[in-house]
Amino acid sequence: LTDSGLITLASSLSNLSELNLAGCLELTDNSMAALAHHASKLTSLDLDSAILITDQGIEHLCAGCKRLKTLNLRRCRRLTDLAICHLVHNLFLDELKLGSLVKLSDAAIEILALELGDVLTSLDLSSCARLTNAALDALRTHAKELRVLTLIDCNDLSDESIMLLTAASPCLTLLRTSADVERYNQPAWMRSIGPKRIQDDENQVNCSEAAENITVQS
Repeated sequence: LTDSGLITLASSLSNLSELNLAGCLELTDNSMAALAHHASKLTSLDLDSAILITDQGIEHLCAGCKRLKTLNLRRCRRLTDLAICHLVHNLFLDELKLGSLVKLSDAAIEILALELGDVLTSLDLSSCARLTNAALDALRTHAKELRVLTLIDCNDLSDESIMLLTAASPCLTLLRTSADVERYNQPAWMRSIGPKRIQDDENQVNCSEAAENITVQS
């Protein structure tokens, strides 16, 4: 999908609440302006890997899509701290994915925690290479409603800072590996089974089979 294609479609998106544009590599800031103008009822938007979008595109988006609650900006690598400023001053997001935004600094997370700490419940900062323990300190201090934090490949964050964060937020689920994310995204009934339950079930099957063998031999 290109800018021209999305702009052509935009007029038909006026009542749309959710839109997935993940992997649309050719979209630019012009598409964000079109969404802002025509899709003001959006509450969820996925822009994963929209690599041409800049801070100005986020500014356009925030000006028109004020109802956004869930936003995925993973791998939108041109975005800087300025994009976060646009977000926090215009939207009340409860779920935000910023994975692989390599230009983000601790300052962006600090302002995010300060401005959205009372509403943000899920945050993905995976592979944000410039982040340090200061970012975690800001989340620990201000992001009181945070329930899910994804930190895959955040190598400059110390175990001590992570432990301080989890100790201060007993309701927080911390996802540090792809396996953690996969398990978290499973249906609740599958997560509740867990490795021990599976092992117990296998043992029960083995015991049942052994009992049947004894009965047959008798």
